[in-house]
Amino acid sequence: MKIRPFAAGALLAAVAIVGSACGKDAAPDTPASSDAPATSETTAVDELTAALEKTGAEKTLKMAMDLGEVVRIEAEIDNAASNARMTTTTEAGGESNVIEMLVIGPNTYVQYVSGGLAEQMKGKWAKVTTASLGQDGLFNGEMFSAEPLSDEGVKVTKSGSDYTVVPSGDSKIGGLFGELGGGGEPAPDSSGGPTSVVFTVGADGLISGMKIVGATPDETATVTFSDYGAPVVVEEPDAKDVVEG
Repeated sequence: MKIRPFAAGALLAAVAIVGSACGKDAAPDTPASSDAPATSETTAVDELTAALEKTGAEKTLKMAMDLGEVVRIEAEIDNAASNARMTTTTEAGGESNVIEMLVIGPNTYVQYVSGGLAEQMKGKWAKVTTASLGQDGLFNGEMFSAEPLSDEGVKVTKSGSDYTVVPSGDSKIGGLFGELGGGGEPAPDSSGGPTSVVFTVGADGLISGMKIVGATPDETATVTFSDYGAPVVVEEPDAKDVVEG
């Protein structure tokens, strides 16, 4: 049985948004003069880069993502061990679908708790490779990569503790939610990617939240990050409860 759960694409989309939100403040022209005063001011992109790099160095964290009232994803992630525990809840047609995922290094275990394939799977965990779901991006630096901030096609502005990344011209931040259907390119009538992404940086210098405007044509996604450094325990299911996906 080939398993490509909605949870994989949804979480990967959230991860990809963080790594793809990019921009750069334009530096003002300074006349070439030995008398020009030195400045210690940092730009919004410098500050956001520092926050992303500091956050990316954390070993563990918790994440919660809400896409309108349709999708909620909760995850505990251990970057050092390449492990994660995730729960995805989707609401469709008055039915609640719940999927549990355990990412343990190269293997991912998927359990349909309710809705979808829950009746067919009867509580079993489907074992698939982490790479086949794209979830290996959780642990290889993509989640809080600051590298895309060098792209001059978008701009970063700051207001208080919020840093807003906005595309300009022909550039876009993604086209990322094409992954929600299980991979591939976005549908022609789908969102071309977020119209803006707002990062919130806490007093500790770590990313504490995001708001992704235009995540889909009709929805804004919100993501919170918390419990950096807290222990994350993820254990393989009992072998008798596992089937090959």
